[in-house]
Amino acid sequence: MRLFTRSVLALGLTLAGAGVAQTLPAQGEASPAFVAASHYAARFDPGLKSIRFMPLTGGDSIVPIPASCDSAELAPGVWYVSQSANGQLVLRAPSSTALAANQSAEIDVGVCGTGNADKQHFNVPASAWQFLAANVGALYVGR
Repeated sequence: MRLFTRSVLALGLTLAGAGVAQTLPAQGEASPAFVAASHYAARFDPGLKSIRFMPLTGGDSIVPIPASCDSAELAPGVWYVSQSANGQLVLRAPSSTALAANQSAEIDVGVCGTGNADKQHFNVPASAWQFLAANVGALYVGR
């Protein structure tokens, strides 16, 4: 009886394993290891003119950007938050972010109220600037 039970159990496990093996993608199939729009800690919504911060510790917060805050337009996609050679906070577009023909892949991040008549800087409220600088590695720009 024991031998029969063990045989049935082994057969069941073998068949279950075969079913799992069929559902896994084949070795040659392309499956992305990184999905560009899935790894970010903040999201800018151009339509709502706001930035939503999503820290790992929870407690999302939304910071509205006033209409009076002149700012450069950003292409939709992921932008890395970094520093330039002179220490200025910047956004850098990776190759997966489609830029307009005249758009730079590196845009300075400024604070609302500073001069930005040519709209070459992405200006945000001071509180958002500080949080971007200290806590965010990537910003997702929506459509």
